[in-house]
Amino acid sequence: MINEIKEDQFEMSSYKEICDRRATPPQDTPEPTRESLIDRFCVQKDSNLERAVVHFLMDLTYLNHDTCRVSSQVFELDFHYQQLEDNWKATRRFPICGVYSVFLLAPDSQHKGLWTFSRTTTVDRKADQDPICLSFDAENILFSETAPRKIEMGCKVFQFSE
Repeated sequence: MINEIKEDQFEMSSYKEICDRRATPPQDTPEPTRESLIDRFCVQKDSNLERAVVHFLMDLTYLNHDTCRVSSQVFELDFHYQQLEDNWKATRRFPICGVYSVFLLAPDSQHKGLWTFSRTTTVDRKADQDPICLSFDAENILFSETAPRKIEMGCKVFQFSE
């Protein structure tokens, strides 16, 4: 593919025009975004246009594969104080699939001023359930300063959305 691009002078000049149309001067940006890839291409094109084009095309190819998308969902819970357990408890049912979640908010016993948030989800499987219900799993999740939750991710770029 690069040989075809090299032989086509119009194609090669179009890559050069990309840089001419940039409103901002090229900068070195550590995290790859489309804009930073263009900036890097514009810096490299003068020293070795062929190599710059190859790197640019490869970077664009892998940009979305190295992107982790992070989103959040806002939801409301109605917590009630449980005096015996000294915590706040909320429950949520999803009757269609037999999913039941219990949310607890409790003060950390070893660190004054810190709280622990946990969610325990159970799934009551039935033979006649909709197949989409199989995607729900029972799980326990704990969010705490003393027991942080960690996920290994192979991202070069994080894309945040609502």
